Amino acid sequence: MSFELRGERVLLRALASDDIPTLVAYRNDPSVVRFQSWSSYSEERARELVSEMASSVPGRDGAWHQWGISLDGELVGDIGLRTFDEARQGEIGFTLSPHARGRGLAFEACGLVLAHAFGKLRFHRVIASIDPLNAPAASLLGRLGFRREGLERASVFVHGAWADDERWALLAEGFHSPRGE
Repeated sequence: MSFELRGERVLLRALASDDIPTLVAYRNDPSVVRFQSWSSYSEERARELVSEMASSVPGRDGAWHQWGISLDGELVGDIGLRTFDEARQGEIGFTLSPHARGRGLAFEACGLVLAHAFGKLRFHRVIASIDPLNAPAASLLGRLGFRREGLERASVFVHGAWADDERWALLAEGFHSPRGE
């Protein structure tokens, strides 16, 4: 089952087995790992993600739906939407390959997922949780209209140590689609 979202430049599509080497490569890049919950990303874990997402449906309560971010047929990242509270709220998360950064691709991909969440799925609120040292992610969330709601000190255990977690949120009435939808 495929739930594609098409933007001006990017296509959000199902992850495929052909994507596994690329997915593993960028998810193991030190600049990516630094701000993620994993220390390394195995081929087995990537296969499990691809397999799980093959039957995933965006908006299923309690579950993540992960799309591959494709640019000109090349996987350049992935983006997920977790649904909770009977599809009235969700959480967004995104990972972009280092070579694809700085071109507005994450902004476009997030805009597509948010338009879907607030439109078709009729979400009331979407949150994002980031490392407070991840300035590019904070800037992206701000440009999308998210507001910083707070800092949870030493609340997540990652990479063998306790780390802070910064929470951001966007309400449906505060979302303005980058595509004018």
